[in-house]
Amino acid sequence: MKILVPIKRVPDPELKVKIKDGAIDLSGASWVVNTFDEYAVETALRLRENAESGESHGEVVVVTIGPEDAAQQLRSALAMGADRAIRVDGEDRALDARVVAAALARVIEAEKPDLVVMGKHGTHVTEELLLGSVTLDVLAESRCDVLVVVDPRAAAPALTAG
Repeated sequence: MKILVPIKRVPDPELKVKIKDGAIDLSGASWVVNTFDEYAVETALRLRENAESGESHGEVVVVTIGPEDAAQQLRSALAMGADRAIRVDGEDRALDARVVAAALARVIEAEKPDLVVMGKHGTHVTEELLLGSVTLDVLAESRCDVLVVVDPRAAAPALTAG
């Protein structure tokens, strides 16, 4: 089984925010893989592994969109156990949800994975409280199954049928 995992780099949340000219200054920021995307990589690796024999079946491919230094986050995912990494060139300032979702759609079309595993993230927009906008777009456009991973430490949501 071929599993594709989109990952995003984010400024390290442990660092203090610096403001310059009324905007957040990211010039000296250190970057890490988004926590939910780390969960997605871990989930993909578990799906690939046979629990009884410990053998790996299939391939986990991570993809990110960003500048050259985003390759560091890809190396982190490779160190976790991913088999291959793809970086789509892009500048952080030019990347909005629609651009990222369109680029991911092209990668999904080219790679033809059996499954896309991606992290979930909350936003301030009402319709996107449960899933981030890129996740929603990939769910709408993808021609393969998509598994959205939430924080495994969080309490399970209460579901009611009525």
